[in-house]
Amino acid sequence: MYYSRRALVLAVLVVCSVVAVPSAVTAAGTTTVDVHADSTSVHENETATYQVVVNNTTDGIGAYTFTAALANGSVGTITAVNYSGDPGQTDTTYGAENDSVQLRAALADTAQTGSVQIAEITVRGDAAGSTGLNLSLSALGDETGESYTVSTLSNATLSVTSSSPPAHTLSITPTNASVSTNSTRTLQITGTNFTDGVGTYEFELGLSDASVATFESVTPAGDPGLENVSVDPATATVSVSLASISEPNPSLASVTLSGAQSGNVTLALSEISVGDQNGSVYRTTESTETTVSVTTPPDSVVGDGQPTDTDGDGTYEDVNGDGSLDAVDVQALFTNRESATVRENSAAFDINGDGTVDVVDVQRLFSTATS
Repeated sequence: MYYSRRALVLAVLVVCSVVAVPSAVTAAGTTTVDVHADSTSVHENETATYQVVVNNTTDGIGAYTFTAALANGSVGTITAVNYSGDPGQTDTTYGAENDSVQLRAALADTAQTGSVQIAEITVRGDAAGSTGLNLSLSALGDETGESYTVSTLSNATLSVTSSSPPAHTLSITPTNASVSTNSTRTLQITGTNFTDGVGTYEFELGLSDASVATFESVTPAGDPGLENVSVDPATATVSVSLASISEPNPSLASVTLSGAQSGNVTLALSEISVGDQNGSVYRTTESTETTVSVTTPPDSVVGDGQPTDTDGDGTYEDVNGDGSLDAVDVQALFTNRESATVRENSAAFDINGDGTVDVVDVQRLFSTATS
């Protein structure tokens, strides 16, 4: 009986000893974490996307906490993050200037082995320069709840170069124009690269010599709700609001000049301001100018009508002076190409610009009249 009790006690002690032995602490293994990107060089206002990847996984990635921070926050801004593996719990905390972000995730379901992407980070380039995108990892576990040991944690870089946005300009077209004395010529104020349309605009125009040419009128385009146009012989100012112009390269105004006497005059465009239909102002800094040649028309070639320059290019297509270009003018030039008036004013009737007046000019005038 004594021996039976002693055996029972020993058996219980053995069992208790086995239960009391603690299990050995296990880990998911050793791994490394890298940051990849298709491109780490961007222009200002462009973005780069970085993938955070865990290598050598054995049971996937279930949970993690890490921080990504830009070493130089003036170069870029962290704009977005995306969690991989559809984690059940996430928490994202951005730094005050969006130069850092902390990502916390749990209950993720990823590929079990190999390299596993756990997150994407999008960074916008703000100013020319370079910066590091540095990671600090405080937790990384597999889907069974075991922690990985991270032996190497790599970082990434971002390089930002200055971008040259499309120039928003106003110009006077054509760049060189001609007008006859006692007649008028209309030019256009045209815009370039106003990609969000035009809702407001203002500018000033000036003529260098009002004795050669003067302003007749300025007509704004875009059916503006509000406009203020002031015109005198040497200057014109235009201010327009609530315009409806959607074309990126529009005509903003028509400018009509009157020729006073022979000579050249400069038409200059300045004090430019253009805004889109949402009230944002384009950075329109360029001003342009054009040269306007005022010429005295030649004497009559046929009858009493004085020839006119129908398109402002300095040649007189309306040979018979009736105010229009048609087949009658072609006949008039052909018949009178050897006349004293045509010969003494050859530049005025050199339609093709080759320095002489002959049947080739007649052919060019015919082509122009019938096109």
